[in-house]
Amino acid sequence: MSDWPIPWAPVAGSRTGALAWLESVLAEGTLGGLSRLPAGAQDALAGMLARVAMRVDPRHTRAAREFLAQALPSLPAGEREALVLQSWRYFLMLLLRNVAFDRHVPLATRVSHYAQEFSPAAQEIFDRKTPCIVITAHVGPNGEVDSSNVSSNSGLSPAVASCIAGVVRRATFAAPGGGGSTLNIPVTFVQQK
Repeated sequence: MSDWPIPWAPVAGSRTGALAWLESVLAEGTLGGLSRLPAGAQDALAGMLARVAMRVDPRHTRAAREFLAQALPSLPAGEREALVLQSWRYFLMLLLRNVAFDRHVPLATRVSHYAQEFSPAAQEIFDRKTPCIVITAHVGPNGEVDSSNVSSNSGLSPAVASCIAGVVRRATFAAPGGGGSTLNIPVTFVQQK
């Protein structure tokens, strides 16, 4: 795995204090309210807010431009700007959908909303009782991993399982198109002799 086209860096912020807390609470409340709007209104609002975000947050807008310029150097400037705007819109729509999902599906019941089906080869691995985990990853229409979680863990420490889920989260797959795809990825560890 490489860090092309730019090195991987953590995205957790370093701000603390009362102002950061207040901004967080206001953002959560605003997103919670906006996520209750009808889908058409959310789409229109995300488009408008994306335009505002491009101007209000020049640091992230510049980072998106630089990333696109490095990844797609022959892309004309106008098309690059359209992709930056589309990226902001996509980010805002993901935020709204995630807030709505969190509101409708409590964390304690999320696993019950999914059915896992395994190939015969994967089932054979589970039956061997060797240390393994299953990473469930949602791949977006463009091939980027939207989320990855440890859906099954037998015999590995939570820290190792979390590390593997993080590697999957940074992966890119062939673009499935449509609404994306959900993958169950079994990872087995075999002791070398």
